[in-house]
Amino acid sequence: MGITGAQQYALYKYESAFKGEVAGTFKNLGHEFKLDSYTGKNNVAKLWGLNSNEPPAQVAGKFEGSFSGSFKLSDPWIFRALTGNAATTSGAGPYTHTFLNTDATPTFSNTIPSMAFSIGNDLATDMVLVAGGTVLKSLTMDMKVGEPIDCKAEFDFATETKGTTLDTFVAPTDAPFTFAYATLEFPTATTITNAIQSLTLTITRNPELIWGLGSRAAADYVTKKAEYEIKANWTLSASTMREYMYGTTGLTTPAAVMTEAAGLKITLDNGLATTANRKLVLEFEGALMNEHAISGSVEDKTTEDMTFSIRKWKSCIATNNTSAAP
Repeated sequence: MGITGAQQYALYKYESAFKGEVAGTFKNLGHEFKLDSYTGKNNVAKLWGLNSNEPPAQVAGKFEGSFSGSFKLSDPWIFRALTGNAATTSGAGPYTHTFLNTDATPTFSNTIPSMAFSIGNDLATDMVLVAGGTVLKSLTMDMKVGEPIDCKAEFDFATETKGTTLDTFVAPTDAPFTFAYATLEFPTATTITNAIQSLTLTITRNPELIWGLGSRAAADYVTKKAEYEIKANWTLSASTMREYMYGTTGLTTPAAVMTEAAGLKITLDNGLATTANRKLVLEFEGALMNEHAISGSVEDKTTEDMTFSIRKWKSCIATNNTSAAP
């Protein structure tokens, strides 16, 4: 008999070494998780020769694995896989978990940790696929009016082990963040008061798996260039953003050399106080307006669409009532 997603799960742990032992308890990426795709690939090569239209042999090449998942963001633990840092925790309830703070510690890491994902399938004979040596390529956070924060994560993995014992399912414990208490500052310390309709942040760490002689599975990985992009749409009420496209405020034509704005900060909050407060602050430095577009229709509000190019990730700080990262 077939199954649906009601008989599946996807949980993760961080590895203490690439494809090695996994530490801590299992974590769930978030509410309404969907496994968009989970693929293994053998890179089979067909070997043709003379005397036949059909290949007399074929061999398997390097093993590659990849998957993507969509979910509603509710806790900050996935940001270890992006900043490269296990959070330093302070406070006594609520607690502050600092994954990144270039003004203090921890600072930006040039490497990111690997993970192991357990993909469980409740069959007549259960199938549990453990993707070892998993690295997070990119995370996109989509913030829209009237909706929870939608995330899409893209992963590569080095190897896979099939088992038959299901893990204990771990459900998300926090409610998802929504648009209702989200704010955007651009430049930093200047809160956008226009009616923001949507805000999309994409963080890409560009890890690359490395293969070597002796195994079809990847043996190592490197973390390449970090890239950040922010797209926003809000109602048009002033000319300031068009001036930023020219280079900085006050300009009336494109400058020969653009001036970076002080920064850009996104804050997600649940609107509650003391130990009930949950918050996530993502701050970036070196922001340039890359694209700016204006719409116009008598049947609709006039909005402006913007794409910001970001040079540096400054801070990633979360607040909740969890005393230590699971």
